[in-house]
Amino acid sequence: MPSKIVGHGFNLGTSGAVKDLIREYKLDSQGIAELAKKTLR
Repeated sequence: MPSKIVGHGFNLGTSGAVKDLIREYKLDSQGIAELAKKTLR
């Protein structure tokens, strides 16, 4: 099965509450699902 590496993470200098950063950088379940759908197209 083919595989693909997708970069995903924080930018330097970003601050805030952890829950807000997780949502901002799409590291929550909804963001990961969006990224997977986009990658698999």
